[in-house]
Amino acid sequence: MISEPALLLTSRFHSENGAIIRLLTEQGLLTGYIQGAHSRYRRPLLFVGNYVQASWRDKVGRSLPSINIELRHSRGLIMEHPLAALF
Repeated sequence: MISEPALLLTSRFHSENGAIIRLLTEQGLLTGYIQGAHSRYRRPLLFVGNYVQASWRDKVGRSLPSINIELRHSRGLIMEHPLAALF
């Protein structure tokens, strides 16, 4: 299992309970699947721009890697006020 800080770039809900997310890490772009994305706990973590600690397992065959994220710093307030995002 690999773990490192990442910036959440995109989040798309997929199926009934999951999401496909794209992260920017020191290693480059990482796309993966996160389970439980519709839950009350995980939904706030999936705002674009959040700084997270991402842990993932290498993919098997052609499937996406399974990703687990924990919030390190929220960018939610910046997203509400566009002027704050400039600084």
